[in-house]
Amino acid sequence: MDVYANIIGGNNVGAINDLKLWKITTIEGATSFAAKEGVTTSINTLSGLKIYDEAFNIFVQATGLNELGAGSLAGVNDDPNGYGVIRSSISVTATTAAVPEPSTYALMGVGLVGIGLMARRRRAAK
Repeated sequence: MDVYANIIGGNNVGAINDLKLWKITTIEGATSFAAKEGVTTSINTLSGLKIYDEAFNIFVQATGLNELGAGSLAGVNDDPNGYGVIRSSISVTATTAAVPEPSTYALMGVGLVGIGLMARRRRAAK
């Protein structure tokens, strides 16, 4: 699975949209879920993160890494486990808006008719 990003960097990198940034070897856990009333939590583990060459070069340029820093960072990417593991927990709280019952509308309608009839009677009594 690939991860794309929009980035803005210094050192003449500027803004780049939809940059193919990371490759993820393994994803454990749900990648989508339906939020139900209350709190829903999804826990994921991403492993085998590797940065693509183009993204790596842009990162090195944007951060101004020297040859030693870039070489050290590249060594991590060559490791079979890549940059390691990311564990994430996403919690979503969903609330459902109250929907009035049809009888509520009927009662409101009867009340409006009653107010209208009362106003009509007052006008007729004058």
